[in-house]
Amino acid sequence: YSFADPKRGLKISMTFVDSGGHKTQDVYRECAKRIYKRVFAIKGYGGDGIPYTKPPSKVKMVVNGKAVGFAWFYAIGVDAGKTDIMSNLKVQEPGAKFCHFPKESERGYDSLYFSGLLSEKLVMKAEKGRTRWAWVKLLGHERNEALDCRNYALAAFRVLDPDLDAVAERLRGTPKEQQPTKPKRNRVRKNRAMEEGW
Repeated sequence: YSFADPKRGLKISMTFVDSGGHKTQDVYRECAKRIYKRVFAIKGYGGDGIPYTKPPSKVKMVVNGKAVGFAWFYAIGVDAGKTDIMSNLKVQEPGAKFCHFPKESERGYDSLYFSGLLSEKLVMKAEKGRTRWAWVKLLGHERNEALDCRNYALAAFRVLDPDLDAVAERLRGTPKEQQPTKPKRNRVRKNRAMEEGW
């Protein structure tokens, strides 16, 4: 997840790296090296009732069968994220939950991107005598990377929990002394503890 700064370009506020697949330990190791840049290993878990985000846990880094340290890991409830994304995409008026997309297709926001973003739907499935809700791919929508990436970016946004009013003031260039003072939130103490104690 990132915020745009008109003077300094794009600033990365938090990075989530998918640790699923065959390179899990490599992801753990590289993320651990970049903890002070807020780079974290994650993995998506599907299923009803799995929370979208929760506090991170420690995972072991293993080299040649031996534990050599640990990395911080976020488990992401991807089904909850997809539900939020699809709900937000239905909002028609700019404001809360409205989704903004660049108009320039050369930046990657073309028909293929939106085909991937809208590649799944929620259906009721029957398995082993039980019914459950599940996200399934639509016919003709083979690639869903756009949906996955937006899902992980939204999760990073939820974890970061930024003070959007303060961000807006900074982007508008309002001098700090003119900004209204606000009580500090618990998030500030949490982030400081993360940086000093991890």
